[in-house]
Amino acid sequence: MFCLATSTAVFAKSTLCRFLERKLLHLLAFVAGALGNMSAEIINKKTCMRHGIKRVLRSLSREYIERESASCCQRLVSLCAYRESRYVCTYLSMPTELQTKPIVESVFNYTPPKSMCIPKVLGVNSEDMIMVDMPSLDALNSCEKNKWEIPEPPHFDSEGKVVDATLSGMIDLVIVPGVAFDSVGHRLGHGKGYYGM
Repeated sequence: MFCLATSTAVFAKSTLCRFLERKLLHLLAFVAGALGNMSAEIINKKTCMRHGIKRVLRSLSREYIERESASCCQRLVSLCAYRESRYVCTYLSMPTELQTKPIVESVFNYTPPKSMCIPKVLGVNSEDMIMVDMPSLDALNSCEKNKWEIPEPPHFDSEGKVVDATLSGMIDLVIVPGVAFDSVGHRLGHGKGYYGM
């Protein structure tokens, strides 16, 4: 499986992002120096960094985010990992994240056809997220939206059983969200642990 980190990576060429990248590298070096021990101090530093970066991201114009998202999507679909993938797992974006709508449309319009699954959060713990198969763009557009205005698919099959697409072993490309990324792909997530490995 190939995992592609996205979201703030789309803004990697800006001066602002280079500043944020240095801050993230500093934080990651600190974390690595702590030998992986998630002390309260590390958690607090990561929380402060998330808040600072999110404040900056909220200041970006919608037009800028959409333009950079389209550029990132073009780059994604040109990658060998994307072209060769058959089953793509992607998040559905919040306003300040890389907008995944062009990616979703590309998956459903690709030749040969690709399959796609999207996340469904069932509870508050990181293990409470499953990936649900999304058969078409029409099916996605018919999903109810959650409090963040993100479509959420039903997670039961026709027999009322919970279905997790990750159990199929078929997913070969995962596009993950994040608050910030550095130039080598280290990721600072939203802090819930849903995409932690």
